[in-house]
Amino acid sequence: MGELEDALARTERDAELAAGTAARLLRLLKRAQSAASSGNLGTMERAFSDADQALAEALESLQVLRNGWGFDFEGYATRGAFVEEILSSARAANLTAYESDGVVLAFPVLLRVLPAERAVRFDKARARNVRPTAVVREIARLQKRPDRLGTSRFLKTLLKAYLVETGGVPGRQVRLSRIQELLTLLPRKGDEEYTRQEFARDLYRLDRSNELVTDDEKYRCKLAASTGTRQNLIQVVGEDGRTRDYFVITVEAT
Repeated sequence: MGELEDALARTERDAELAAGTAARLLRLLKRAQSAASSGNLGTMERAFSDADQALAEALESLQVLRNGWGFDFEGYATRGAFVEEILSSARAANLTAYESDGVVLAFPVLLRVLPAERAVRFDKARARNVRPTAVVREIARLQKRPDRLGTSRFLKTLLKAYLVETGGVPGRQVRLSRIQELLTLLPRKGDEEYTRQEFARDLYRLDRSNELVTDDEKYRCKLAASTGTRQNLIQVVGEDGRTRDYFVITVEAT
């Protein structure tokens, strides 16, 4: 296990012990209550004495619980150790995941860490549960979701942006980095920026689907890599761990 997983497992055990002492104290108080209701003075007074001891034990276990937790999640996440622990937990669960520019890709899920918020974000959904094994379970669950975007819908979006850039004329090569710039101009809710990693993931999803002809069969799109600069390359780590480069898109009339 990693640092955060270990720290949370230890705190979980400490909390279980504290809960046990609190439960014993509650049982003794209920015993005193029951004895008082029937007038059993001996049982009531013994319950008082036992409750005093149980209270001391409960306070001690609470102190152990509080003192045992002092994990600096923000620092841990900022230096990249949290991402490494996520990847390690994913491997242990036989889940394929890779890191690229601080983002974890477990196709098709993109995971970002929000250190200052002590949270993570699965695609657009922010989550406060950051225990590595819990994060990996959520990734596995999300991987089974139906594709809400759909390659057909994404292809239409690409086509619209392409035709805006070319003035409606097919046949030209257009840098995909320019297409991504056009797509980020669209109004979005809150901080839901359409990031480069998301664009790369969606390109890869489209490419691997081989669904490059529009539904009306009027246009065919071709994605190509090139020797473009890193600034203009759209890169994604595929399911096999290999990096795919996308540079230009060409749309041809069928």
